[in-house]
Amino acid sequence: MTGPVATKKASESGVIREGWATVKRTGLLAFLPWPRRFIVLGDKTLAIRTCEGGAQRGAVELHEVSRIERVETKPYCILVETRGARKFYLNLNSDSEVVDWQDDIYSRTPLRGGDPTDFKHLNGAKFDIATGQFVGLPQEWANTNLNGTQS
Repeated sequence: MTGPVATKKASESGVIREGWATVKRTGLLAFLPWPRRFIVLGDKTLAIRTCEGGAQRGAVELHEVSRIERVETKPYCILVETRGARKFYLNLNSDSEVVDWQDDIYSRTPLRGGDPTDFKHLNGAKFDIATGQFVGLPQEWANTNLNGTQS
C-alpha cells in the first residue's frame, strides 16, 4: 500500500518531486516484499529513503539511467534501469503519478537527448500573395511545387 499523493516542489535544495511509493530492487534481496519508501527526485539523483528526512536506502544517479518505462508488475509501476543493469521498480498511487514521475525522471536522464546547440535560422520563407509564390525558399525546395512534384 502506498501513502499520500506525491508533491512537486520547484526549488527546495534541488528537489523536483518527492512522495511515497513501494519500491523493489533487483539483486540479492529481491525476494523480500515491497517496502514503503519515501522517494526524492533531485536534479541528479533519485534517492530512496526509509521515511521523509530518514536514512537513504539507495540512490539512482540519473546520468546512469538506461531505461525508464511503465510496467505491469503492479498497478501503478515504473521501472528505472541503470547502465549497470540495476533495476528499481517504483509502485506509485495513480496513473497521473506514474506519468508525472516518469516524465520528471526521463527529462533528467541521457535518454532525453539534448536541445540543439548553435542553432542558426538562415532562411526565412514567405508567401507572396501578389505572385502566388513562396519567396526565400532554399533552392532544392524552390524547384518543388505545392503538389510535391519537381519542376
